[in-house]
Amino acid sequence: MMRVLTGVEEEYKRGFRFRPRLVVELGKWVVAEGWENRDDVYWVHVWAVEGGIITKFREYFNTRVTVRELSPTKPASGWVVGEGGSGGPTVWESRGQLGRSMPGLVLAI
Repeated sequence: MMRVLTGVEEEYKRGFRFRPRLVVELGKWVVAEGWENRDDVYWVHVWAVEGGIITKFREYFNTRVTVRELSPTKPASGWVVGEGGSGGPTVWESRGQLGRSMPGLVLAI
């Protein structure tokens, strides 16, 4: 994917096209989700964007992704998910699963 994002390789030459079905902004993070029924391929891309520049990129294929908010506790004794440490908010979850079971992953932001 890095080659496509930097313009080194053109996407149409890869044979697989990334067509997002859903794009969501979560603060400095952008999550894009898509799938192709004919190929039975499901993907999630997550970018950190700062000053209009992609500073981090993660891609997941055929994996159910849940994005949760994570912040440091005070005093710095560890991390807490969301507010109050009671499991915290899930800020985004995969939607398209192509009617099948997939391994799951929690992405903490």
